[in-house]
This record gives sequence, C-alpha cells and structure tokens, in this order.
Amino acid sequence: MSYSLSSFLVAFLDEPQAWADPALFGALFGGLGGSFLGVSLGLLGAWSGRAIPRGRPVNRILLAIRVVAILGLASVGFGVAALLAGQHLVLWLVPMAIGAYGFAMALGLGQVVRTRAHAAGLL
Repeated sequence: MSYSLSSFLVAFLDEPQAWADPALFGALFGGLGGSFLGVSLGLLGAWSGRAIPRGRPVNRILLAIRVVAILGLASVGFGVAALLAGQHLVLWLVPMAIGAYGFAMALGLGQVVRTRAHAAGLL
C-alpha cells in the first residue's frame, strides 16, 4: 500500500489528533507550570533583594532570570505550534498565557535587578 504526501496532508489537516487530554494538560501545565513560574520568580526576587544590599555579585541571579525568560519564550513557542496545528483551546492558550506572563515578569525583574545592582556598584 503506497501513501502519497497529499493524502497524508489531507488526513493530517482534516482531523488533527489531540496531543494530550485537554483537562489533564490544563491542570498539569496550568497548575504545576504556573506554580513553578510564580515560585521561581518570587525566589529570584527574594534572592536579589538579599544579595544586592549585602554587596554580593548578581551574575547568577541575572542568569537565572534569563533562563526563566527563555522558558517563557519556549512555552509561547509551544502554544503557537499547538495553535497552528489546530489543537484544542487549552493546549495552546494555557502555554501562551503562562509563557507570556513569565517572559514579561522576567524582563521586569531583570531590569529592576540590573538597576539596583548598578546603583549599588555591583555591575
């Protein structure tokens, strides 16, 4: 039995298979991913709030903030891929929302840390 590229594309585009169960994905990615993001940004903020007044270098803090920002962009990329593939609303909206929030918060936190560290003479 031979398959052509056009028959594969028609079958793929007509009825996309769900990548995951939307309810389970929303609960796990939204609950665990959102919690991880919030806790990690909170800990980075607390870490920088303790390190800068004490004159400790902030290079590791800025690196960790960059990692969170990159993870946020990766989550947005996953959401865009799911949207383009025609997946269920939960499979693309939750990663895009969490990723955009994480990226924006990491950018804001990074700017605050850089400004405070520069004022303290650490950068």
